[in-house]
Amino acid sequence: IVVPAVTEVAFAAIPAAAPSQPLAAIPDPALIEQTDQGSLPKIGEDGRMAWQVYARPFEDDGKRPRIAIIIGGLGLSRAATEAAVGRLPGEVALAFDPYAKGLQDWVSRARQAGHEVLLSLPMEPAAFPLYDPGPLALLTALEPEVNLERLTFLLGRISGYVGVVSVHGSRFTTEKRHILPVLEFLKQRGLMYVDNGAAKQSLTSGIASEIGLPGAVSNVNLDVDLSRSAID
Repeated sequence: IVVPAVTEVAFAAIPAAAPSQPLAAIPDPALIEQTDQGSLPKIGEDGRMAWQVYARPFEDDGKRPRIAIIIGGLGLSRAATEAAVGRLPGEVALAFDPYAKGLQDWVSRARQAGHEVLLSLPMEPAAFPLYDPGPLALLTALEPEVNLERLTFLLGRISGYVGVVSVHGSRFTTEKRHILPVLEFLKQRGLMYVDNGAAKQSLTSGIASEIGLPGAVSNVNLDVDLSRSAID
């Protein structure tokens, strides 16, 4: 299968976004733990957590509905990633693929442009292995301890993110034995979790509420159909 490369031409008609207030420099030394797996987020001694410290400031007057938009899969295509960072408003959050190279540079550039950042977390889909989430994905065939080792490695890939957003996961998020330890670990690290809404039977929302993990569940996927009319 030959996949055509995404080039800058694809985004030529999209104007650059208006300048946005850069977010604070990262990482915050008080929220980092140096480990063999890299720099992992941790809750500061003063109780500060990454999901709050690295968040984009937002004033809520309580009078308007709130909409969060996350653009995922970034870092694999330079042209697409540059377009997302430079041509989208800072209010749009960006999620970076853990398999991409140069991730920390992308994260820094994104925050400089005002974007809140998340890390994409690959999980087993119901159609696995027909749909393969990659060599570091969390799988139900693995023991929870092994999945936590994979999770630890993935979290150490970058610094300065507010949390993770699931990729695939339509099977993994329905297995409490496997998803519970993952969500507990994220809470212990001061992170938030966003469920991509891949499975109606996902247990993540209920578990997150039970353990006090900040999170959200996506209820709209904008690009199931890649046509302009469908996305509009």
